Amino acid sequence: PYVRRKNSQEKITYLHPTLRPILKETYGVIIFQEQILKIAHKLAGFSYGEADTLRRAMTKDKSHQEMAKLKKWFIKGCLNKGTTKEVAEEVFSRISAFASFGFCKAHAASFAYITYQSAYLKAHHPLEFYVGLLNAGQVGSYPKSVILNDARRRGFQVLSPHVNFSQEGFSIEGKAIRIGLSSIKGIGPRFIERILSARESGLFLSMEDFTSRVSLPSSAIKTLRWAHAFKGLTDITERKVAYA
Repeated sequence: PYVRRKNSQEKITYLHPTLRPILKETYGVIIFQEQILKIAHKLAGFSYGEADTLRRAMTKDKSHQEMAKLKKWFIKGCLNKGTTKEVAEEVFSRISAFASFGFCKAHAASFAYITYQSAYLKAHHPLEFYVGLLNAGQVGSYPKSVILNDARRRGFQVLSPHVNFSQEGFSIEGKAIRIGLSSIKGIGPRFIERILSARESGLFLSMEDFTSRVSLPSSAIKTLRWAHAFKGLTDITERKVAYA
């Protein structure tokens, strides 16, 4: 409703005249947690302490019985202030629907700013956006596979880790995303540093070249092989991997 009302596609309405000054800046739609406090204070006669108790209680998972108690408390306050039961019930319904995912105004502004920046980068610099996101660590509840799949859906190739081309983290390679060596389980910072340091003298031309320039235990070399990190090296054989 907020976007439709902002774009004049839907009429701005208020359930009660008391709500107009509280919800005017958001076109009659409850957006911020502060608005819940003001509604409970003005419409139901709650103190701001009681209003915040109501808000916090509604943000937690509540049973049907507990929500019924909160509703009864709110409606009783509204009736005492002269609001009809019908309006009080509708206001409570909208508050309870919002409370579990609403932000305080300061947080909302901060998140909106970051969201705007992220949307711009994703639209105009998608590869940089994805790589930056992947290298930022855990992003909310989304695993890196979700981000990589989103990149694939947009037509970007995801390249496997490789001793000749990967950096420690994710990197841009042409129009593709190269997975970093740190994504290989069992290949820690110490091993990665050895690989990258040796590579400064030139790309690895073969398995023999790699093992002569990089000191790694056989278990690490096997792990790199299983991750296809030696793909294309001329003399990669089971025997050389086994006895490297």
